[in-house]
Amino acid sequence: MVASPHAAASDAGAEVLRAGGSAVDAALATASTLGVLYPHMCGIGGDAFWLVYDAATRKVSYLDGGGRAARSATLERFSGQAEIPFRGLVPATLTTSGAVAGHANGITIDPRSGKLAGGADPRSDGAAAGC
Repeated sequence: MVASPHAAASDAGAEVLRAGGSAVDAALATASTLGVLYPHMCGIGGDAFWLVYDAATRKVSYLDGGGRAARSATLERFSGQAEIPFRGLVPATLTTSGAVAGHANGITIDPRSGKLAGGADPRSDGAAAGC
């Protein structure tokens, strides 16, 4: 079963499963399809946070496909403010997209070990940034 906000994207993920693909493969197919059919909510300009459960080992792996904040996004930069402004182009309130790097790293997850190809931990900063 695959659930998403668009039937065609769910169908794409389900087709991958029927063809023998893994849940990660199905998630990537679904996300890629959503990027075309539902880009205002699920496009590649956002972030992607993954929890991958391996039933054989009963372990959960986490992949952080969140974008990086600007270098000037320091605690000192926002001192004296009650909160970071929700709107406007205040320096350092925006992040870069992390979805593409997250999807690229998702392709290489080995569900048996929760590690990326080469043994890198997907929760590390380098993996999250696609480095």
